[in-house]
Amino acid sequence: CDSNQNFLSKKTTSMSITPILKTERIFNSFLKVTLSRPSKLNSFNPELYAALGETFEQVQSDDSLKGILLTGEGKYYSAGNDISVFASEVMKSDKSRIADFLQQARDMCRDFVKGFIVFRKLLVVAVNGPCIGIACTTLPLCDIVYAAESAWFQTPFMTLGLSPEGCSSETFPTLMGRSNANDVLVLGKKIDAKRAYDLRLVSEVFSQEKFEEEVMKRVKTLASFPPNALLKAKDLVTYEERVQRLLDTNERECDVLKTRWFSKEAQTAMVQFMMRGKQKKQAKL
Repeated sequence: CDSNQNFLSKKTTSMSITPILKTERIFNSFLKVTLSRPSKLNSFNPELYAALGETFEQVQSDDSLKGILLTGEGKYYSAGNDISVFASEVMKSDKSRIADFLQQARDMCRDFVKGFIVFRKLLVVAVNGPCIGIACTTLPLCDIVYAAESAWFQTPFMTLGLSPEGCSSETFPTLMGRSNANDVLVLGKKIDAKRAYDLRLVSEVFSQEKFEEEVMKRVKTLASFPPNALLKAKDLVTYEERVQRLLDTNERECDVLKTRWFSKEAQTAMVQFMMRGKQKKQAKL
């Protein structure tokens, strides 16, 4: 759309705002991208999946941009997938319609994660608050991850009857070791920012008060480096063999995830999750 073309213009320094994504050129050569569904804890619905994917592609093709700084608006970085979207569909009685939806959801998840894997420019993440599900599993696919002290991380797949995604079945054991990875992916253990640092999920942790300032200092430094040198450095770190391995892992995970979504276990768990959420809201009234 026209607004996306505007924010990618070399001369543009203002912020572009959509209902779900905010973008702003910073230090002339980075794009700050803010997940903007604060009332839904920046959870991913199909529109946000598509908007972020399109932004990745546009930054990739813009020679004036060296990378992205990705963060969230409000108290959360992201609560992961918007379960209400899935629950509303699986509660419908038309099985063929559910099957079509789940195939679309499978492909949407695959394409979204693929966008992280094949992004050739720098991708820096500022985890400003809680980071759940796919927002957490995609962190190892990024180049540098900073976290605020208030951030916490969780992948509650078993609670929802689901399975790991975001290539976490490969990246988490590589980063953390198998036992620690199972603590997070299978047991669903909630970890704070310090523990995330110890597990090598994030590179630095800052106080809430200094978080934005410290992140911006580092992005400013990155923005000062020659663009081709940055690209070559990332190419060497990621290299094609690892990229292909991650793409294969992504396909396998999404195939399994589709079967889980279609299972009675997961459908029941998601509906129960939604009902618990409604009960909590009613209790607060």
